[in-house]
Amino acid sequence: MDKDKQIADSLANKFLNKDTKDFWKDINSQCSGYGCGVASSVGGVTGTVNVCNMWHDHFKQMLNSSVDFSRKDKVMEEINSCSLEECCFSPLAVKTAVHKLKKGKSAGLDGISAEHYIFSHDRLNVLLCLFINSSVNHGYLPVNVLDTVISPILKDKKGTVTDKDNYRPIAVTCISSKIIEILVLGKFSEFLESSDHQFGFKQNQSTDMCVFALKEIIDYYNTKSSPVYLCFMDASKAFDKVNHWFLFEKLLLRGLPVPIVRLLVYWYSSQNFFVSWSGVLSSAFKVTNGVRQGGIMSPILYNVFIDDLSFLLSGSKVGCHIKDTCVNHLFYADDSVLLAPSPYALQKLVDICQIYASQNEITYNVKKTVCMSVMSESCKHIHVPNVFLEECPLLWVESQKYLGVFLSCNMNDKKDMRRQLRSIYGKGNQLLRKFR
Repeated sequence: MDKDKQIADSLANKFLNKDTKDFWKDINSQCSGYGCGVASSVGGVTGTVNVCNMWHDHFKQMLNSSVDFSRKDKVMEEINSCSLEECCFSPLAVKTAVHKLKKGKSAGLDGISAEHYIFSHDRLNVLLCLFINSSVNHGYLPVNVLDTVISPILKDKKGTVTDKDNYRPIAVTCISSKIIEILVLGKFSEFLESSDHQFGFKQNQSTDMCVFALKEIIDYYNTKSSPVYLCFMDASKAFDKVNHWFLFEKLLLRGLPVPIVRLLVYWYSSQNFFVSWSGVLSSAFKVTNGVRQGGIMSPILYNVFIDDLSFLLSGSKVGCHIKDTCVNHLFYADDSVLLAPSPYALQKLVDICQIYASQNEITYNVKKTVCMSVMSESCKHIHVPNVFLEECPLLWVESQKYLGVFLSCNMNDKKDMRRQLRSIYGKGNQLLRKFR
């Protein structure tokens, strides 16, 4: 009863304080009753231990799929030949980073949670500062800091829980590693900036802003009786396929201090991965590619990795323009859309993406990459030829879900409004079922 009362009081306080996001997050967790590992069979494998081992083999193969290590010698040579300037953080910076940690998150294998650091004495910040500065300047981290636990979670809760492709990995690391990530992002953010076409994981930007920009570009062309051709590019396992040595080379080219790059090289090369499934922990394995989904730096590092593609697309000057500004693509992390006023221009943009992908170990999913044409009534008679990716014709669709919003070829929002209404009814039913 005490636990139920605490949950009820927490919900009441969040409701009274109009903390809408956390209120509905708690409601969903209370009402859904879903947790990782509930499926007794996944991918044709039955039994908790067997499923855990299946995930172990699956992620080990996926996170060791890189075949191009041509950048490794160059990166190591630059790291070893450069004079290493000292990179130091202050106890105050560590204290600030500690208080940026989110409460209520899972602890790593060391069993230490964010609350242990947040509510500790200030003396700990001094000791933690000495540890972090030593780690950065010596390019070394203790083994327990490098341990990472992968928890497979459902991508679509309405989908099939036994389908292996309906899961994505979330990485749980020890809290001290998260503090290091926060410190690096805070002090060296200028070296990790990405193109204005990238909306993902940036302050004061959101999926809504990206969708709004897309609609405004389309509206600008349609009001001038010009069609807009879109291609929604789907990169398979984008975060998990990032080539580490390609990423380190890009970071060095950006001028990120060598001690930080050296620490990342050691970190990514030495980390041990485990898989957790319904209380069972697998054996450890190493990885050669991928940024950890759930890591604080991971989305920023992915933005850095893909930023050269944004530069190439903008530099081509092919596609949609608003006055003198080229707006031929919009990115939100790995969700990307290309925009062009003609199928020929769209094909040029797809070709640029394909060439870049082949050079950076990125794989675009031909079946999930689709095109859509948005035309005013006066342009409906225009014949639209095929657009090809890897010599395969892409499917033309009348509507497409992008960043959680349904876009249709007539720019009618009825389908998305129906989705939102169903969501409201669903939440209402959740409240009735739980609190009737």
